[in-house]
Amino acid sequence: LYTASPLRAGPKILEGTGGPFADSFWDPIGLAKGKSDEQLLRWRAVELKHGRVSMLACLGWFHVAAGWHPIGDAAAGARVSDDPLVNMTQLSMGGAWQLVFSLMCVEWVTTYVCKPPKEAPWDLVGWTPLIADPDAQSWKDSQLRELNNGRLAMVGFFGLVAGDLTTGDYVAGIGKSCGGLCEAVIPGIPPIMIPGPMA
Repeated sequence: LYTASPLRAGPKILEGTGGPFADSFWDPIGLAKGKSDEQLLRWRAVELKHGRVSMLACLGWFHVAAGWHPIGDAAAGARVSDDPLVNMTQLSMGGAWQLVFSLMCVEWVTTYVCKPPKEAPWDLVGWTPLIADPDAQSWKDSQLRELNNGRLAMVGFFGLVAGDLTTGDYVAGIGKSCGGLCEAVIPGIPPIMIPGPMA
């Protein structure tokens, strides 16, 4: 059981997995205190899964904000909004249930059919030994980057939604050079080459 201070070295089971640095363990309010190794591994797996989903959510947000949403346009039969929150409301009920069903299938497969290894529950399909040496420093660095980027994406996506809800700014300039700021200074700057929406 982990009983050390939340600001010191982490539990043995998570040693080297980092947060935010390789030899540190980020637990500012001491949630890991007194928890079993199994529970800590489970929490790390859940943290990584939420981070992965948040990274995809940020990517999806920027694609929609840049005006690139051909599947949504085709499904709606018309051009949908570039504001991701408005765009979400324009999704048909059939499309929403397809999304929910797809996510349920992924959860079912990774929970019952293809269970991850007990010592690394974040390795969803158990491919780590096939694609990398788990003890290699480069692989550990990649895992640390994934953890930190996932944490950043969780906070970042919350900030994107909060900013859109409070100010209406959904980062509309993301599809333009310099985020749209260069056009105000130097007229005639061409936009970044992003595939355009369907006609």
